[in-house]
Amino acid sequence: MTYSVPRRVAFEVLLKIYERKAYSSVLLNATFAKKKLSSREKNLITELVYGTLRWQNRLDYIISQLSSRKKEDIELNLLILLRLGIYQVSFLTHIPERVAVKETVELARLCGHRGKVSFVNAILREFCRRGGEISLPEFERAPFDYLVFTQSHPEWLVRRWVKRWGLSEGRRMIEANNEEAPLVLRVNVARTDEEDLIRKLSDEGVVAIPSSYVPNALVVKEGNPLATSSFREGLFYLQDEASQMIPLLLSSERGKRVLDACAAPGGKTIILTELMGGEGFLVANDRHQGRIRLIRRNLERLGLSGGSLLISDMLAPPLSPSSFNAVLLDAPCTGLGRIRRAPEIKWHRREEDIEKLSLFQRKLLIKVSELLEKGGELLYATCTLEPEETTELIKEFLEERKDFRLKGLKGRSDIDLSPFITKEGFFLSFPHRHRTDGFFAALLEKVS
Repeated sequence: MTYSVPRRVAFEVLLKIYERKAYSSVLLNATFAKKKLSSREKNLITELVYGTLRWQNRLDYIISQLSSRKKEDIELNLLILLRLGIYQVSFLTHIPERVAVKETVELARLCGHRGKVSFVNAILREFCRRGGEISLPEFERAPFDYLVFTQSHPEWLVRRWVKRWGLSEGRRMIEANNEEAPLVLRVNVARTDEEDLIRKLSDEGVVAIPSSYVPNALVVKEGNPLATSSFREGLFYLQDEASQMIPLLLSSERGKRVLDACAAPGGKTIILTELMGGEGFLVANDRHQGRIRLIRRNLERLGLSGGSLLISDMLAPPLSPSSFNAVLLDAPCTGLGRIRRAPEIKWHRREEDIEKLSLFQRKLLIKVSELLEKGGELLYATCTLEPEETTELIKEFLEERKDFRLKGLKGRSDIDLSPFITKEGFFLSFPHRHRTDGFFAALLEKVS
């Protein structure tokens, strides 16, 4: 067999993502930690995995034009191979068609008898022969089909977003989800500063510029920062700009008692640690031991300390009422604001998940609110923009809990938040407006 290692690894990762509903970044990191791969091989694997996931509906639309079998009748492993092959031919112009086809067909031999190999070979060669004749839906003629198939988003999500934002704004949001998310670094100010880190990264072949939104954040323009000694020395960590803004909305200055209720993987915990300067009392919680270990590893790599890590379920927290001055609840959510970074989310999620998670979020919000003292602040945040998980949930909470009020966000930090603050006083960031992940936040104050 002559298939390349990167294509086989990409195939295996994709199969696990679909079978287990796993996250691409987690599987890729675990795979790269186990296998000896060159930087070039890792880059190709990453491109194949993310590209195939990102353009799944588009690739399936093409397959439907080439195969007499319905998608539901094609075995998952063969469907993944067809997606991989067609993705390479359609998008990766630096890979010759014959190479993409030949190696994908060789991979099909892992899937069983000769008939399966022949099926994959026939579809891919037919695509190479008449690919240019296959017309994808155009926005002007069929806007809904364009967003579902050409721009590769599930029907239910397209329907929701177009209904809420309109066709033009919905299109911008969906098209932005197919762009590569910028790589953003958070400077570890305990060990370096922006200027020195930019210079050090430049010496290691990485071009980075200061964020236009957040201090101590760098946007990478060129190079792989994770392959540098700067990363190994704990001079930075990866975190989207909007995610970096969230902890800055909370009053967590020195001397406060702060709870980071759902803390893993720890990015916001790190910023809270930085803001508190080792003074006060910070508790970072997660209910999974493995995720607590991840927070600990991140803190240790950065050389940070000053907080306590707690493994518990926040629906039954082993903490006394009114224990904290400030609480950050970055609640588990659908994650639909992070599709650029994790394209599998749009295929894993179903519309009914929104209501299920909303009920869970409401319970969490009520429980953590009991841990806050009078005059304290509760910051509720999600990496989704769905109303049931964001604005509607907060409004319902405030209607029920007269001991809380919505607190204004203007002047909450040294950064200009005006592009992100709504008329109602919520924080909202959008991929198509701000080139950040989609985040929501609401700052609540306990008044009695």
